Amino acid sequence: MTAYFGAALRSIEVFLYMKHLRHLVPIAALLMFGFALWFLHHELAAYRYADVVGHIQSLPLRAVGLSIFYTMLSYLILIGYDIQAFRYIKRDMELKKIALTSFISSAFSNSIGHSMVSGGAVRYRLYSSWDVSGEDVSKIIAFVTLTFWVGFLALGAVLFLSVPLAFPDTSLAHVIPPKSIGLVFAIGIVGYFAILAFRRKSSVELFGWQFPVPTFTDGVGQVVISALDWTVAAAVLYVLIPESPGLGFTLFLAIFMLAQIFALASQVPAGAAVFETLIVLLVSPFQAPARVLGALLVYRVIYCLLPLGIASLMFGVRELFERKKRLLKWLEIVGAVIPRIAPTLFSIAVFLGGTVLLFSGATPALPNRLKWLEDVLPLGVIETSHFLGSLAGAGLLLLARGLQRRLGAAYQLTLVLLALGIGGSLLKGLDYEEAIILGVMLVTLWLCRENFYRKAMIQSESFSPGWITAIVMVLAGSVWLGLFAHKHVDYSNDLWWRFSLQGDAPRFMRASVGAVGVMIIFLVSKLMRPATPEPSLPTAADLAIARDIARTSHRTTANLALLGDKSILFNDDKTAFLMYGVQGRSWVAMGDPVGPGSELSELVWKFRELSDEHDGWMIFYEAGKENLPLYVDMGLTLLKLGEEARVPLDGFTLDGSERKGLRYTVNQLEKKECSLEVVGPEQ
Repeated sequence: MTAYFGAALRSIEVFLYMKHLRHLVPIAALLMFGFALWFLHHELAAYRYADVVGHIQSLPLRAVGLSIFYTMLSYLILIGYDIQAFRYIKRDMELKKIALTSFISSAFSNSIGHSMVSGGAVRYRLYSSWDVSGEDVSKIIAFVTLTFWVGFLALGAVLFLSVPLAFPDTSLAHVIPPKSIGLVFAIGIVGYFAILAFRRKSSVELFGWQFPVPTFTDGVGQVVISALDWTVAAAVLYVLIPESPGLGFTLFLAIFMLAQIFALASQVPAGAAVFETLIVLLVSPFQAPARVLGALLVYRVIYCLLPLGIASLMFGVRELFERKKRLLKWLEIVGAVIPRIAPTLFSIAVFLGGTVLLFSGATPALPNRLKWLEDVLPLGVIETSHFLGSLAGAGLLLLARGLQRRLGAAYQLTLVLLALGIGGSLLKGLDYEEAIILGVMLVTLWLCRENFYRKAMIQSESFSPGWITAIVMVLAGSVWLGLFAHKHVDYSNDLWWRFSLQGDAPRFMRASVGAVGVMIIFLVSKLMRPATPEPSLPTAADLAIARDIARTSHRTTANLALLGDKSILFNDDKTAFLMYGVQGRSWVAMGDPVGPGSELSELVWKFRELSDEHDGWMIFYEAGKENLPLYVDMGLTLLKLGEEARVPLDGFTLDGSERKGLRYTVNQLEKKECSLEVVGPEQ
């Protein structure tokens, strides 16, 4: 359900980019995240970590089963967004393909949030692989985003105007006025349906494309599907919270929606901590905060992480059976799109794996398992395993970016750290649950090894503000979790050097320092790199090298590099080049790279990194169809700007009414004394 809200928030980010304030977005997200952790720490001051764990363990199996059922129902309802969108653009698509796309994009967005991976970008990759044009995909994304808003406004207007929300601190009612929000929503939804009822045009033009205006019937369908989506998504969490007098589902639905608004508007990935803060705040009059937080943690696992894990398994199964013929139809569908999105999926999964290791290192081990290990392992092995497990978690956070960029070195190091994490999880506290999760990641990543083919160094990768923000949040969250879990322990200087079987707090402190140290060392090594050179025009020596390479190309446009008006980017061996120009934030490559086919992929990625270093947008103008899979691989979108005509000259004439326009053009050129010359290869 939250997958579509992120796309709508892009409009806010676009405004910030235009005002050169885009770097304030991650800063604001960090501030919101920090405030949420502070609030949770204050709200849970009277409770201990053991209280939250105890409430999780006491959840009835019936409640967990119902939550899983509503999760499945929620993801089925999400398919309705895309089904309506295809009807809106008047195009047919197989239901199984729509369902697969909806599930994968929703699993991505719900688990990480649009800051690291956009549901709209995933839709583009998958639908474009099934020959849906870029224009139609844009219309689909616009329609599902609009559907989310329409249903949200309609349901929110009803709930916020009719359901009284009680704030424990009455002053907060002035900061978060539900009735005022409800009134704004009511005006918005009435205005939308007024436009549909009295529309004068059947379509509107946006960015040069014609978008059909939905009919009144379409609008009603949007309200129904989106409102149902919100209701079922809220039910996933509601059944996990123990029954409380006065907390009916209608009131909880209003609380759930209000929390989602502020969580997603905060720009924190997946609304982490911000969403939990609002839920704990508004449900605390009816239920103990520790119980609510326990339910929220289970909700995150069931609604977010479980679907992501299923998606990861789908990739591994596909790779295992890729060479067998006549597979089940769903495997064939998955096989068509896996190579395009596997690195992104594994990047997310490995990032979450690192998060699991850090959070596990911050929390106490189960006493009965620790007691069993004491009988078979020396204390030094347990202490070392705990420390190395947290270091592996910090390393996985950093390597996730390299996996997204298909780095072979990042892939190999990730396998090593996953294996180290598995061993550490088992030896530090017999945490076989997280060892199984990491093991599944290890096996599926190994099966997809062909997707990580780049030879670039890990240190050459740039980290976007979104990635840096996410890493800092995970580190801060693990430190807060450790402080909360061990707040009953009195701090002293000798605590750092205390080694004992029950010394969970000292182990957490040492592991946290180690994880932060890994991040600092990596940051310093990045800062020590030479500055990225600014684009410059080629020298005579560069043009000479480019001339030799261009002679081996069958493309005449390769010779445009010899004009000297474009910058030239060579590969390391100077056997291939790419010509480009910079205008504002746009880094525009003129055509595909020129040179041996084996060098093109790495050269394109090198150009990507160069533009990222300068905070630019990478564009390939007049890209050849043979390289389109590579560009889609990198997350670029395809846009048709025109066509290239080939005219047989034998028998061609300017005579006849059909050539009237051409004759006029030729006459005008001749009057201006223009001439035509065919340039031979030697020139």
